[in-house]
Amino acid sequence: MVGKRSLTNMEARLLSFIWHFVYRLYTGRVPCIIVTNPEVIKYVGIRAFEKFRNRSFRLILNKDLLSLRDDHWRSVRSTLSPSFSQAKMKLMLQTINDAVFVTLEIIEDHVKQNKPIDVYGLNRGLTLEVIGKCALAIDVESQRNPDHPLLQNCKTN
Repeated sequence: MVGKRSLTNMEARLLSFIWHFVYRLYTGRVPCIIVTNPEVIKYVGIRAFEKFRNRSFRLILNKDLLSLRDDHWRSVRSTLSPSFSQAKMKLMLQTINDAVFVTLEIIEDHVKQNKPIDVYGLNRGLTLEVIGKCALAIDVESQRNPDHPLLQNCKTN
């Protein structure tokens, strides 16, 4: 979307022809434009920012675990491996199970009350609760309290 209106197919084709490396796709029902050309990202993010305000800009740096290769992968693996040893995973298992049981209780409550379930929000709370307990040793209780400050700060627009 540009400004407050959606791009037509012709406009998307024109953008991809002019700017190269521009892709259009849908995330559910939301149309998205993926731009991989650094010059276009710079133009949209800096010079034409007022035309693209309130939009989501995510910079992909190819530094995630799935895209690491060779020496960089070995370095990251040697750092992460001790955290995920069999003994440490066994220690985390009960914490993960407890968090999943809370999720199941919330789902059961919603089903009994015939209320819709926000699966995305529920998964976000579950993820933060597990990471908070396992990695940070804090009890966030973000599943039962969707207004928890840490959960609110973790949300992206």
